[in-house]
Amino acid sequence: MRGLRVSADDARRVREFWKGLSAIADEYCPTVLAFEVYAPYRSQGGSAWKTGRIEGAIQMFGFDRGYAVLPFLPLDLKKGICGVQNASKDDVLHAVSERVVGLDKFLQRIHLKLQEHAADAAGHAYLAFEEMSQMRTLMGM
Repeated sequence: MRGLRVSADDARRVREFWKGLSAIADEYCPTVLAFEVYAPYRSQGGSAWKTGRIEGAIQMFGFDRGYAVLPFLPLDLKKGICGVQNASKDDVLHAVSERVVGLDKFLQRIHLKLQEHAADAAGHAYLAFEEMSQMRTLMGM
């Protein structure tokens, strides 16, 4: 927004993001919030700052709602889905598609550039289900 300080606009964006999360959560009533986090690098500059703010907002949103909050690194996805940390984006997409029923059909309906992001999100959800299942088993549930 023109004329608005960068930090004020960042705050506006976080508020809008929070509203969007609220609308989705109110509609679907989740109990777990899984998402991808990044280790900020000095070379990222302002994008690391903005990513950190959103990650913090996501975690606080989940805590505020009483969700199980499960952050995953990109390497967690590669290792958890493909078994190796150096898996390519295509490797991840293929491995997630094998595990998530109907993902291939869903991916065909969205823009090619968004498919890897959708596959990553599905992969994080899959890992979250696996982790929650392991936690339940450990707790005798």
